[in-house]
Amino acid sequence: FGVLFFLLLTFAAFTSSLAMLEPAIAWFEDKGLSRRRTSWITGIGAWAVGLIMLLSFNVLSDFKPLSFIGPLADKNLFGIMDFIVANVMLPINALMLALFMGWAIERKTVSHQIDYPLGSAGFMIWQFSTKYIAPVCITVVIYMMIFGL
Repeated sequence: FGVLFFLLLTFAAFTSSLAMLEPAIAWFEDKGLSRRRTSWITGIGAWAVGLIMLLSFNVLSDFKPLSFIGPLADKNLFGIMDFIVANVMLPINALMLALFMGWAIERKTVSHQIDYPLGSAGFMIWQFSTKYIAPVCITVVIYMMIFGL
């Protein structure tokens, strides 16, 4: 059963990775390229980036392209990518999501999605924390990461 499990896990990972390519494929299609061509372009591009990240564990392990930038000085290509995603993109994405959910989406839509009636205590707590508490906390986290506190 172990072999079957890992085969199915590989299949699930492969289909999920194809779904992650879809936004790039759709963007290229909007620019007028055929779906077949855009699938090849995005697939080869993702493979090339993955290969470079893989090589940063052996052949490119000593290559530190951003050694002149403090927090990235001792990081190889994979370390740089990991740092940018984990310490820059995720917190900024969380802040934008909190601001969007708290301020841009209609209260009725949010109430329906989180399954709390509009005037209920649960909805009021959720709305207050999403509008005010979460953005402040996320901003503090971003500030602490930038200044290394």
